[in-house]
Amino acid sequence: MATRRHKFDGISPSEIDIQFCDPDSHPDASDLSPKNYVVSIRGKKAVMKTWCEDAFKERGGAGAFFRYFRREKAAYERLKAHDVCEQGYVADYYGSVENVDFSDIPDFGEGAVWAIFLEYLPDLHLLSEGEYTEDRWARAEQGIEAIHKARVLYDNVFQPFICTDEGRERVVWMDFENSALFLEDVVLYRWQEDEMLQEARVVKAAGQGMVCA
Repeated sequence: MATRRHKFDGISPSEIDIQFCDPDSHPDASDLSPKNYVVSIRGKKAVMKTWCEDAFKERGGAGAFFRYFRREKAAYERLKAHDVCEQGYVADYYGSVENVDFSDIPDFGEGAVWAIFLEYLPDLHLLSEGEYTEDRWARAEQGIEAIHKARVLYDNVFQPFICTDEGRERVVWMDFENSALFLEDVVLYRWQEDEMLQEARVVKAAGQGMVCA
């Protein structure tokens, strides 16, 4: 599939107005987790998900942030190309920047970062037992099916970030740092098919578990 340019690819730091850091983006995150900032760019509100090289180096994880950033960027680009963003199963993807010095941005102060820009969804809640409905979980299953059709393996379904958009009954799959992309336009290996089938089974079983809880 041809490479496509996205709305905020290669944007200048001077165009980014940071409004606040989202403290709840990863409620159980470690120090090496990316930070999410709500920003305004060219009048549009978005989430800027950032990975800071210095933070990883300080904790002995130099190079790890490249893997996380590359996986997430590649996954969103694939999902965008296959209209999974447009279907609403994942946040819309607006582009990325790499190795950009953000130290001059007020309230940022982290130096060089890698970042992706995503749709801002202010009313997300983790899809837990208290948020469960049959319709919502059906959407979660449809979402993982659409992700698999794009040949993206989520690869974290035992601890997924599945969120509901309060008031609109939208269910969104988040966080593709552990994902894997399979080649397009070729026959999948049996193990690749099995991996996706297993993910779908785990998601279905998780929903059944919430019904019985």
